[in-house]
Amino acid sequence: MSDKPASFVASLLLGAVFVNIRGHIVLRHPAGERFSALMGWKPDRRLMLPQLLHNEPLHRFPVVRTTDPDEMRSALVKTYGARSFDTSDSQIFFARATFAKFESFGIGFCAYGAGNSSVQFPEDDFARIQLSLRGKSYTTINRRRIVIDNEQACVTTPGKSAKIVFEPDFEQIFLRIETAAIRRALS
Repeated sequence: MSDKPASFVASLLLGAVFVNIRGHIVLRHPAGERFSALMGWKPDRRLMLPQLLHNEPLHRFPVVRTTDPDEMRSALVKTYGARSFDTSDSQIFFARATFAKFESFGIGFCAYGAGNSSVQFPEDDFARIQLSLRGKSYTTINRRRIVIDNEQACVTTPGKSAKIVFEPDFEQIFLRIETAAIRRALS
């Protein structure tokens, strides 16, 4: 894929305000409709969460849809560079993920079903932004645990390893932005 929308996503991340009010996500940004189109959502500035969950984000960029924890582990290592993956209940496990990779950033969606699942990521040269669509997860960075839910997002700075624990029925959108792209946007 080309990096054509890179400047758009960089400006979105630096200037957008995501507000979750009574089950709605409001994109307050002049390019909100373009962001919705990029995500595969209806071009509407107010998106109901059930609509987001019905029309799976980034469905045109599938990575994995599986009931096999080993297949999920393989996809996490190969696509996202994860160090490890574990799940508390492999008998009724279900997960799915999508990911659109551009030159200097990537945007993805993941969802986990039954049981708690955990992923360990090594130190990387990108920032990670996690936005919960449903449920709750926990990201641990330098022994500090951050709750990710409909009230709070999480930003992992470049060069930091992270452990993420997903509760059952968790869904999120995440952005990965390379350090060089952040520096270019800020200079």
